[in-house]
Amino acid sequence: MTAEVQDDLAALAEKGKRYKEVDGGYTKAQVDVEVTDTSIAGQSAKLQLTERTRLYLPFTPQEVAEGAPEYEELSVPHTVKFTQGSDGAWLLSSDKADTEGGPTPTTQVGGRR
Repeated sequence: MTAEVQDDLAALAEKGKRYKEVDGGYTKAQVDVEVTDTSIAGQSAKLQLTERTRLYLPFTPQEVAEGAPEYEELSVPHTVKFTQGSDGAWLLSSDKADTEGGPTPTTQVGGRR
């Protein structure tokens, strides 16, 4: 997972650069996560969760008051899996965003894991 996460972070950084070139990008993000279901079977655990994100746009308060959007908002369900190691520690083994039926959300580089 370490290599995949590093690849995703690099891809998200590149995606952010492209957004900045097009329209100024985002100034900050607010992310909340809600766990909606959990299950454990032996040395495997699965969490269903929902990522709720607000990506703030680079508009001034005056531009927002005049109708410009303050932020982009999205909600993305995820399935996150963990495997318990021999030392008892739980290690992330996958995080798959449910992006079927629509475009890849801004916070994702794809739903491949």
